[in-house]
Amino acid sequence: PLKKEDVGGKVGRSVTFHPASGGRITIRRADGTHGEL
Repeated sequence: PLKKEDVGGKVGRSVTFHPASGGRITIRRADGTHGEL
């Protein structure tokens, strides 16, 4: 998977794009929470 690090502001984020899994994007934030777009 492609990986993009985006660290800035109060919360650092790690954004991972999975083109093989139907193009879902997973966001892992510095506080331990996860999000999907």
